[in-house]
Amino acid sequence: MTFEYYIKKDEYQYSNTTELILESCPEEERNNEKCFTRYCIENNDCYSYKCVNNTCIINEDFTTYHCFFDNFENKMLCGKTLYENCKNNEECYPGSCNEQNFCIDKSVPYISNGMKKDFFIFIFIIIIILILIVIVCHRKNKNKTFD
Repeated sequence: MTFEYYIKKDEYQYSNTTELILESCPEEERNNEKCFTRYCIENNDCYSYKCVNNTCIINEDFTTYHCFFDNFENKMLCGKTLYENCKNNEECYPGSCNEQNFCIDKSVPYISNGMKKDFFIFIFIIIIILILIVIVCHRKNKNKTFD
């Protein structure tokens, strides 16, 4: 996405705008509920001119570039914007082309559903172990008071 904040699934439908929506998502990522933009109603709402399920989708017919002036090299540099299709890091403005072949910003973590699931399972196991330790310690202390 090319704006200052990231929209979560629960908030995107309330982010109506009268401005042209510049950000867009890969359709597959939107279908997997991993990417949302501000709420669009029709194609005209999106810079990509493609509104699907109230989300602006990357239009394969044209590519969006982000250009900026590099003061150190004294020249204009351009790269594909976030979530545009890519083949290598050099194509992307944020500088990273991920395994799914779209540009990402490495400073914003991209966590897949599988990683989230593994993380929650790990936390659940840790909590169970801590509860068991507390129970065992409590029983030992209880037994010592009776001796």
